[in-house]
Amino acid sequence: MRLTLIAAAAVAFMATSSAALAEQSWSHKAWSVAKEGETCTLRTGGDGDGFFSITFKNGGFDPSATYRPLMVRGYAAPFELSDDIDVAIDGKTTLFGEEMAVYDGTDTYGNYFRAASLTAGFVPDLTDALRKGNTIAFQRIHPAETRTIDTISLSGFTAALLKASDWCKFDAKKLPRS
Repeated sequence: MRLTLIAAAAVAFMATSSAALAEQSWSHKAWSVAKEGETCTLRTGGDGDGFFSITFKNGGFDPSATYRPLMVRGYAAPFELSDDIDVAIDGKTTLFGEEMAVYDGTDTYGNYFRAASLTAGFVPDLTDALRKGNTIAFQRIHPAETRTIDTISLSGFTAALLKASDWCKFDAKKLPRS
């Protein structure tokens, strides 16, 4: 009898733990969502492509949007700190690239990266545009060349945004403006 109660408690604990873990990450098509503490992050990319992520705090506050191209050790970064970035949605240039700043950083493992980040006040407009689009492309604008670094699918973006809005308690159609 006691062994049965212990086994039942263990099964209940594992089910609860699994449910808690399932609430922390979710994916649909090309996009995934993770919730850590008070922050929800939508992310896509990898497998030979760069990464694109949008992060919100609870209530949809303090948003950020970051594009991080794939970098290969021993090769130059896909863009330079002085480069401008062009952002196209469904092949049409947007104004979002003008609001992106290129910077260097290191990840939690100490690996160097170069990324471009969007001014926070433009993230609500970006999410509205992404909900209506099929692809987002990032181009390097440099005096010597203009070239597309990545074209990323938006398949599953709206579902991921809605999941993040549920977890971090914000209205995906009315994000706070900074």
